[in-house]
Amino acid sequence: MTRATTALELRSVLSTGSAGAAKDWIPLDVTAHVKTRYAGDRIATIGLAQGAGGNAVILSSRTAGSTQPFLEVITD
Repeated sequence: MTRATTALELRSVLSTGSAGAAKDWIPLDVTAHVKTRYAGDRIATIGLAQGAGGNAVILSSRTAGSTQPFLEVITD
């Protein structure tokens, strides 16, 4: 596994979500992107960005126990 040493350029919006005042999961559907990449080189890169204004979005790390982010893969 390799890690990027610089930030990747975000090219297009795949999905959007809204953060409310309460802590909650925000589902983002990236199915079309992942299917396209799976048919190609089988590597899908997904970045998260927050627009100006609104509520702050806090992301937990993978070591955060019960609040760690996850990718749910649903197959047909």
